[in-house]
Amino acid sequence: MSTLVCALQALDDAENWARLLKVVEAMKLKDADAQYAAFLRESVLEARADPSPDLSSAAAKEYMDAIKATQWERLYAALRGKASNG
Repeated sequence: MSTLVCALQALDDAENWARLLKVVEAMKLKDADAQYAAFLRESVLEARADPSPDLSSAAAKEYMDAIKATQWERLYAALRGKASNG
């Protein structure tokens, strides 16, 4: 086999591998999308089945603000600890 034929065959093999890798990545993404869609579907069904009363947007904001404040306090405390140990 000539060097040119071998080179063209190797190039073709490389292109096929590149194409195959793209297909594999696309399949992984499709699978991840399907898993996320299933997660969302299950979450919605669970939320709809929850008998607790609805939460107003103001109450939800208040709740999230409290969580954020707690998390910020923990972060600042951790950073202060690193700075003093640093």
